[in-house]
Amino acid sequence: MQLASFAIDPEHTGHGRRALAGLWFGQLVDKTAGSVGEFIDEHRQDEPEFRERLKALLGRCRELASYRNRVVHSAYVFMEAGDELVTVLRSDMRSRGPENDVEIDQELLREDSFEEAVAEIAIPQLSSAAGTATWLDRPGGRNSPF
Repeated sequence: MQLASFAIDPEHTGHGRRALAGLWFGQLVDKTAGSVGEFIDEHRQDEPEFRERLKALLGRCRELASYRNRVVHSAYVFMEAGDELVTVLRSDMRSRGPENDVEIDQELLREDSFEEAVAEIAIPQLSSAAGTATWLDRPGGRNSPF
């Protein structure tokens, strides 16, 4: 939101945030792509490396939104044997296509599934070799490529 707000309102008059308020996440990502692209066209002209990084970052935002929706909107079935939790089944169902065909997405979760999920959504630029972020690794920090 900050990037789109600045691109819409570089003088910080306040209308940038208002223009973005109330947008769904996908709309916000699209608005960011468009407004930053227009800003670069008007003020910086040719910035191919930045445009590619922005495209990749916004693509990652879309992937994370899809992942978030899959996690939040799924049903979870806890499978037990005796008093012990054996596994968890994640199940998501949605309709697709013109015929509204039902698509079922299911996954058996294990203890290491959660570690894999955290690794999948972690931003590599924010984690150090030890697996924890430091202020030097944050975007704009000494070790950051951004």
